[in-house]
Amino acid sequence: MKMQALVALKNFSYASRQIAAGETFEASPRDARILVAIRKAQIDPAGHAAAEPAAAIEERSEREVVREAISDAPVKRARRTYARRAQSTEN
Repeated sequence: MKMQALVALKNFSYASRQIAAGETFEASPRDARILVAIRKAQIDPAGHAAAEPAAAIEERSEREVVREAISDAPVKRARRTYARRAQSTEN
């Protein structure tokens, strides 16, 4: 997913971090559209976002790998653990 560069207009919390007014950050296209609509941010005219530390990039990659492994694993349905009762009708 391509991230979009934004500049914060006000102080707010986004993606578990506190963003200060004037700070450049990246957001998903969906989040960017919402943040611009509620006037918390505007699209960065320079199109640059602050560089993330290499450790954060590696951590995100590991998470993606784990998510893919979990999503590709076959889903095994749990066996029914209770006995069905015979349904009888009254005559």
